[in-house]
Amino acid sequence: MGVAADLSLLAHIAMAMGLIGGQLGSRLMNRQASRQETIDGLVRLTRAAAPFDQIGNVSGLLILPTGLLAAWAAGYPWLGLTTGWIVGSLALIAVLVALIFLVFRPDGDAVEAETQAAVASGEITPSLRAAFRPEGARRWAYLYGDLAAPAIIALMVVKPSWS
Repeated sequence: MGVAADLSLLAHIAMAMGLIGGQLGSRLMNRQASRQETIDGLVRLTRAAAPFDQIGNVSGLLILPTGLLAAWAAGYPWLGLTTGWIVGSLALIAVLVALIFLVFRPDGDAVEAETQAAVASGEITPSLRAAFRPEGARRWAYLYGDLAAPAIIALMVVKPSWS
């Protein structure tokens, strides 16, 4: 591998670390926020999750271009789109991107709206507690989100040779 391939691969790995770190940090902070007994404690923790969200968002936007750049720099034909593990990773990412727009962002907006209403009332409301609790299909979406990134990283490390 040349210097360009090494640097593009390192950039891609950094984006993967940012995505996982941002996702994990945000989930942990928001989980703790959902367990708070006071509105002030809840608001502090949800605000503390914001930098993790930002890291995850930026890394999530840059992970695909850096990955395709790394594939190109490593000499994969068609940016690796003929390689099973890259196609599998892209399929997992495509579902994750759809979930971002269909589930995660609307849920975040709902939590934010309920948080603002709870701040105005001065107490944690039952609807705010409910907004923090994904149920049904939303719960499965969050489980997929938690498992997709590690699965993609596993594919990229193992590089199975699917025919």
